[in-house]
Amino acid sequence: MSHSEVNARYDEVTEKIRRRYEVSLGDPEAPDVKEHKIVHLVEGLLITDEMKLPGVRIYGTKNRPGGLDARNLMHETLDALLWPDTAP
Repeated sequence: MSHSEVNARYDEVTEKIRRRYEVSLGDPEAPDVKEHKIVHLVEGLLITDEMKLPGVRIYGTKNRPGGLDARNLMHETLDALLWPDTAP
């Protein structure tokens, strides 16, 4: 394969991956469907980079705070995701 063919194939595969992992969970056209967002914070998950699953994105962190620092990180995360409220 030539360099341009490899690049074209790479772009094709990357686009297929993007389309696969940016689909809705469920049928958005179903009657009475309401749009919603979910944030789930997981403690002790050893991921430092973004991970994509079908319809889900997992954002890792290099920080391992405890106590009030963990609460502050949670609020910073919600702010970064443009979440409308904060946790108690």
